[in-house]
Amino acid sequence: MKIAFLIVFLVLLISGCVQEQSVQSKFDISFDYPKEIKCNMPFSVKVKMTNNIDHSIKNVVVAVEDLSSMDIKSIECEQGKKTSNECSLSQIEQGDERIVIFTFMPPKDFCMSGNGVTIVPRISVSYDSLDESSISVPIYTQNLKIGSISSDYTNGPVKAEIKLSSNNEGISPNEVVVSTINFISDETSDVIIKGNNIKIKLVNFEIYDNQACDFTNLGDFKVNYNPPLFCSLKAGNKPGEYAKISVEYSYNYKIYKDIEISSKSEI
Repeated sequence: MKIAFLIVFLVLLISGCVQEQSVQSKFDISFDYPKEIKCNMPFSVKVKMTNNIDHSIKNVVVAVEDLSSMDIKSIECEQGKKTSNECSLSQIEQGDERIVIFTFMPPKDFCMSGNGVTIVPRISVSYDSLDESSISVPIYTQNLKIGSISSDYTNGPVKAEIKLSSNNEGISPNEVVVSTINFISDETSDVIIKGNNIKIKLVNFEIYDNQACDFTNLGDFKVNYNPPLFCSLKAGNKPGEYAKISVEYSYNYKIYKDIEISSKSEI
């Protein structure tokens, strides 16, 4: 039975009903730093984070992963806690902005070899996000149409992309459809979502075939690499109402930034 649903999904993919969508996280991170620095002169890297996601972001850690033979002179950690190489923030509320500034001292031999020498410190930003994706489908009859299929998600860096083997108008009462959920991200990453951190909720839908449904026995999923979750669903006999699939999922996300800086002539 599962093979049959895989075939259905492939048919949808080829026909264009299922298209890959890019994911644009609204937790904005920018890095401001000089491209060239003078010998034996400290310089700073400013990390600016703005949370435009539809919820707060928790357990934010901005850390220097690789010093590239440098020393950290100071860390400005606005409203957070700092250690020798990182700044941690318990959370950043929706609409808030935080800035972390690392001040470095270049290595002593940075300019001994002449101009053009490059150092590449690495900075990481990690945080926990709790996101939700959903798709709403009108249940209609020939004489009753109330809208079209719509979807929504909370604009985090990982999206649960929900698809249905149905047209854009909706579904009929008691209609059986194939649903897929695919976890995708805007970057190639090693994000793993634990199965016990995924909650799938059905409204005016019921599982049609337990043997052809991944929704009830969730394992761990590697974002961008694991195959989609499949399930056969049956719509309720409720024309004029909406059937809905929603998935809530929490995870830790981490990005890296290599800061490439060259020595600057003293002349």
